[in-house]
Amino acid sequence: SSKSGVTTTATSTALSSGDLVLNGVTVGASRASDDTASTASAAASGIAKAAAVNRVSAQTGVTALVDANVAAGSTLVASAASGTVTINGTAIEVDTTGQGASTRSAVVSAINAQSSLTGVTAIDSGDDALGVSLTSADGRNIEVAFTTLTSANTGLAAAGTYTGGITLVAGSNTS
Repeated sequence: SSKSGVTTTATSTALSSGDLVLNGVTVGASRASDDTASTASAAASGIAKAAAVNRVSAQTGVTALVDANVAAGSTLVASAASGTVTINGTAIEVDTTGQGASTRSAVVSAINAQSSLTGVTAIDSGDDALGVSLTSADGRNIEVAFTTLTSANTGLAAAGTYTGGITLVAGSNTS
């Protein structure tokens, strides 16, 4: 059965107690300990925020589902370079070229070869203007860093930590 709900926009801050009130019930703080998959800002992840909502779901009639996390790509300015992209703590060697399609392919192949370690997959947009997006299907945070390479010559999102959102679903007896 499909359920519909309200999807929240991801924010890079953890929930504090009282930031969210559902059906008159205060949702407690999100906790880093609820997210063992994220390598940075675990308390701010969709996983931790969903756990905070679900701790009070018996009282609120609302449950939270973790959304996939996506870090959109950036405009690719193709140039030949070698370096490292670090995703969720795993250093990944990448060689880029002066051609957009082959660079996007190289970036995607290198990142996807390490997805069992990072929990992140790369997707080629097929367009230099959109670059390469990163997705964590389980909603874990996506932490990106560069050594020698850049966002521009890989088409990846800028260095930083990207947090995912949650979808709130009301139970059948909740109005």
